Amino acid sequence: MSRPKHDRWWILMLASLGLTAGGLVLIFWPSEDARVLGRAIGIVFAANGILLAISAFSVIRLGYDWAVLAFEAIWMLSLGLPLWIDPSGSATALASVTGAVLFLGSAIQVLLVAALKNELFGPDRELLEGMLGLVLGAAMLRYPTIGVRGVATLTGIWMLGSGVLVGITALVLAGFGNLPDYGSGVSKTA
Repeated sequence: MSRPKHDRWWILMLASLGLTAGGLVLIFWPSEDARVLGRAIGIVFAANGILLAISAFSVIRLGYDWAVLAFEAIWMLSLGLPLWIDPSGSATALASVTGAVLFLGSAIQVLLVAALKNELFGPDRELLEGMLGLVLGAAMLRYPTIGVRGVATLTGIWMLGSGVLVGITALVLAGFGNLPDYGSGVSKTA
């Protein structure tokens, strides 16, 4: 039995492109101003949160478990909107806030994946993204004085990694690959 294609795969691809582009910009052209950096991170995260929310609601009708995707949307919006509206002027505060939200959001994401065994994406993407967020969030919390470039680089690495993982998922949902069936061990075509 084949899985129905996710006809709104392009929403995830837009989220992927935004995260990937934002990550590359933060890594290679970071701002020296913490307020500008905070606002840039906020805009990319908020836009990604909106796209993930739309995607979460669109998979409900397919009968897939959408809770992890909805959590990712809420998590992105909870970080993105405050940074976009009122970014901190201090690099240390930006590192602490971004690190805390990245670490806590990733920890909850990993726990949700373990508890729900998300059948839409399989656990691999969410676990990889969650582990990356845990490591980078912990680094920002441990070393909050890393400066604006450090915050930009670590956030950029997370955005780039997440963007690539979301893009792979979008391509699989569009029919360019297989979604593994983690319940029976039999691979199903997307």
